[in-house]
Amino acid sequence: SRIAIIDGQQRITAISVLLGVLHSEFELLKMEIGLIDDDESRHLVSRITGHSSEIKNSLKTHEDPNGVVYDRLIPSQEIKETYRAILNGLSMDIASEQDWPAKCLRKAVGNFRHQLIRHPELFVKKISEDRLNHLILVKRAVLECLIFVTVETGSANAVYDLFESLNAKGEPLNAVDLLKVWVMATMLGDPRSEQVAAQFRKLATPRTLSAKPVEYLRTYYAARLPGRKLNSKLNPKNTSLTVRKFLFQDSLYESEITTSIQTKIANEIATMEEWLPTYIHLVSKPPVYPYSTTAVLHTARYKALLTAPLEHLTALPLLLSSAQYLDTNEYFKLIHMIEKCYFRLKLICGKRETPLATAYNEIIKLQQSESYNFASATQILSDMLDRHAPEDEFRKKLPELLIYNVGEGPSRIRYFLWMLELYSGIPAPAPKHFDLQTLTVEHIHAQANEGFTLASEDDLHRLGNMCLLTSTENPSLGNKTFEEKKNTVEEWKRSGKALECHSSREVFADFVKWDSATIEMREAKLIDFAATRVFTV
Repeated sequence: SRIAIIDGQQRITAISVLLGVLHSEFELLKMEIGLIDDDESRHLVSRITGHSSEIKNSLKTHEDPNGVVYDRLIPSQEIKETYRAILNGLSMDIASEQDWPAKCLRKAVGNFRHQLIRHPELFVKKISEDRLNHLILVKRAVLECLIFVTVETGSANAVYDLFESLNAKGEPLNAVDLLKVWVMATMLGDPRSEQVAAQFRKLATPRTLSAKPVEYLRTYYAARLPGRKLNSKLNPKNTSLTVRKFLFQDSLYESEITTSIQTKIANEIATMEEWLPTYIHLVSKPPVYPYSTTAVLHTARYKALLTAPLEHLTALPLLLSSAQYLDTNEYFKLIHMIEKCYFRLKLICGKRETPLATAYNEIIKLQQSESYNFASATQILSDMLDRHAPEDEFRKKLPELLIYNVGEGPSRIRYFLWMLELYSGIPAPAPKHFDLQTLTVEHIHAQANEGFTLASEDDLHRLGNMCLLTSTENPSLGNKTFEEKKNTVEEWKRSGKALECHSSREVFADFVKWDSATIEMREAKLIDFAATRVFTV
């Protein structure tokens, strides 16, 4: 009968691969000595043949009582040809197997050959008998000194519990490790088990430092089961049990495995694999827009939502789900809307993200039921803002929080003015883009200007005294007086050059003087525009 190895695959693979390399080295040495053809060389060839045959027997195929021949060890599909080539002493240059597992296996062969078998500190002399003795020493270390203990169980759940307890004092297992063991134990005997194993290996192998398997599991779980979440404080065992129960609908600890649970596992793992590329895009640094588009604005909004100054990671399950159900334009519109809601609710009104998460779950449910449309999503988010970040509170908080300072003030002000800039175009948001990294927040009344004309020094850092300049415009205006800046801008205009940002052009075109009253008036105008045209849904 065939036995599935639940834990220990890597160790057994490594040992069998080492034996395959040793067998190749014995055969290579036999070939070299055989060319000499004298009594001593024939004696060495006889010794080599015995040791080589012993290794070959340990790796040989298995024949059952009916005469059916099987490989003693059946590797996974990703390394099947590479593994067999190693054991048979053939070339490992297999074009069809270039994924991470096969590459790691080929790297292991190189390490065994150059660091253990041919390492100059272990094997210096070139005399054939010394080479043979060294190979024999390595062979005995593997075949005679290693001790294997096998434990067989009668049910998948018993395997799961045993695996967890045996590893409890070793390297800590994460929830994905535990889930993998349960999945593979449950899928035993199912014709889809090899496919599920290959898919799960992709899920359990980090593609980047950012795309961690356990974090993907949490995000996917929340996207598939809106209203539920895997608390990061749950220990690995309880996390895996929760996933089994609610995502895979497992009747915990029942000994009988049904075809329905196997089908559920196969389908869910396939969906997890399908959604994985989107998650990798979401958590890349910087994030990668999941759709192919030439609209720079789409990518800019996507990055603004997931990086500074917003870093709205609560939206990850919604963004993961939406990428599966929405087209490019609908996805962009949703991103832009939740971006505005987050800024208003969290960064300005200072509320917790719970109301947003609840609204996102409602939107995910609409997507899963195929009843989603942008109007319904808009209504859900609009109701949420009315309850938790009403317009009057938003208006009041804006001038209090958007004060220029060396901390978060400049970045929030820059983002705020950037958003207003987008909505100053027609249609709005304007299909134009400024990289936030190329924009600077400039005091209209300069900080270091000696001709101080404001009623209060506090007015210097108010929102109304701020404008956006590009990094190339700022040095030319610097610490000049308002009148000097205005003259410089007018000279640029006459020579065919204009300030990049519309709102900044307005300042120097519409105002003759700049004082505290002007700052207050402009601030009120900015806040009104933000509350009624920009940060609303």
